[in-house]
Amino acid sequence: MWWRVLAATLAIGLAACAPAGPAAQLPSPTPSVVRITADDAARAMAGDHFYSDYGQAILIISGRVGGITVTGNNSRVALTTSTAAVVLCEAFGAPDVKTGDAISVRVRATDALRDDAGVLLRSCEVAAP
Repeated sequence: MWWRVLAATLAIGLAACAPAGPAAQLPSPTPSVVRITADDAARAMAGDHFYSDYGQAILIISGRVGGITVTGNNSRVALTTSTAAVVLCEAFGAPDVKTGDAISVRVRATDALRDDAGVLLRSCEVAAP
């Protein structure tokens, strides 16, 4: 009889120490960096596959400056595309760029929104020309 109690205790102890199932994968600590053009961003947003294409990535978007608006400490840089859509980069401060410059902007894909003009990139950083 004592061996049954010992066996049951041992079985419960082993079951308690065993893993519950497959270990869940943790998300990558650093998001991937994806380089795209302003055209790519505008087409993906218009085609309703921007978030499925770029997910949690950090995007480096290249394009040509179509215009700049500075209001107080904030600026909005418009990147032209080959479509009617525009990619708008909202940044802090006044970037040292002018209309016609070829630039790159950096933004998290999750900070992009559909906008009447095309794509609005909040918390965007303008890279030095």
